[in-house]
Amino acid sequence: MKKYFDELVSWQKEMEEKARIFYDLASEYYSDKPRLSKFLKERAFEEAEHRDIMKEILRTGITDGFKLPEILIGEKFKKNLEEPLDKIFQKLKSKTMTKEEMFDFIIELEMMEYNGLFIYIVKNFIKTEGAIKKAVDLIEKHIEIIIEFLNSIDYCKKRLEEIKKISEIKKESILIVDDEEMIAKFISKILSSHYRAEIALNGLEAYEKLKVKYFDVVLCDIDMPKKNGIDLYNIMKKEFTEKASKFIFHTGNNSKEILDFFYENKLEYIAKPSYISNILDKIENFIENKN
Repeated sequence: MKKYFDELVSWQKEMEEKARIFYDLASEYYSDKPRLSKFLKERAFEEAEHRDIMKEILRTGITDGFKLPEILIGEKFKKNLEEPLDKIFQKLKSKTMTKEEMFDFIIELEMMEYNGLFIYIVKNFIKTEGAIKKAVDLIEKHIEIIIEFLNSIDYCKKRLEEIKKISEIKKESILIVDDEEMIAKFISKILSSHYRAEIALNGLEAYEKLKVKYFDVVLCDIDMPKKNGIDLYNIMKKEFTEKASKFIFHTGNNSKEILDFFYENKLEYIAKPSYISNILDKIENFIENKN
C-alpha cells in the first residue's frame, strides 16, 4: 500500500510541477500580450499550490489500516496523461507553439482526466474533511477561472462548444452504479472522454434510470443500499431482458456464491481494486463483442 501511495502521489506532484513550468514558460513566451501572459502566470501560481498539496500528502504519509483504493492508477493511464504535456513542451522549447496549439493543450489538460485524478487522490489520502474541502475548492476555482477566460476568446469558445457537441452525440452510453460517490464520479470523469456517462448511487436509483433509458453498458457494484447489484440484475433480467445483457459487475465481493452467480449467468465482472485502464479496456471489448 505504501509503495503504491508514494509512487502515485509523487507522480501527481511531478505532473503539477510540469504544469506549473508550462504555464510559467508560456507566460514568458507571450510576454508581448499582457492579458494572456498575466492569465498564464496566475495559473502557474495555482499549479504550484496543487504541487504543494501533493508534497504535504507525501509528508504526512498514510496511517496504519489505510486501505488500498478501489480504483488504481497504472502506468498506461499515466502515460496517456504525460504525452500531451511532453509534446507541448517540445513546441515551447523549439518556439514553434501557436496560440491555438497552446489553447488546445490547456483545454485537454484542464477539462479532461487530469484534474479528476487530483481530486481522487485528495479524497483518498487527505485525512481531514476541512483539508479535503479546501483542496477540492482550490481545483474547482482553478477550472472555473480557466473556463471563464477561454470563453472570452473566440477560438476557445468554439472549441469548447465543439467538445460539448461531440460529447452529446457520442454513440455509446455507460451507467456507473456504485454507492461510493467518489468512485462513481471518478470513473464517470474518466469514461466521459470516451462515452456518455451517468452515475447512480444505489440499485434503486439505477433501476429508475434503466426503466426509461438505454445504456450500452451498466458497470455495477454489488454491495449497495436500497437494492444491491444482484437484485438489480435479477429484476432487469425479468422485466427488461435485453438491458440485463449490458451488465458488467465491478465488485470487491469475491465470495464463492457471487462467483458462482457470475458463472451461471455468463456475466462479465471486474474485481476491485482495479486499474482504471483495465476498466476502460473491459468496457471497450464488451461493446465491440456486443456489436
